[in-house]
Amino acid sequence: MPHYKFDLQLPEIPVKAKLFTFKLDQKKAAEYELSQVEVNQEQILNVDYDMGMSLDLIDRGIYQVDPDL
Repeated sequence: MPHYKFDLQLPEIPVKAKLFTFKLDQKKAAEYELSQVEVNQEQILNVDYDMGMSLDLIDRGIYQVDPDL
């Protein structure tokens, strides 16, 4: 497997990083229920294009040597 090197060409941000605290009411978050809009919304399912099936697109019969030659 090849090794990848990621390089960021942007300069460093000239300010210090800041963290903030966020208070979350855990009881309110645990009691969350889906609205009718969320329930009735069509879910799009993105899957891999080959669905995990192996496909052999090479006809190996073309490369067989004729024994009469």
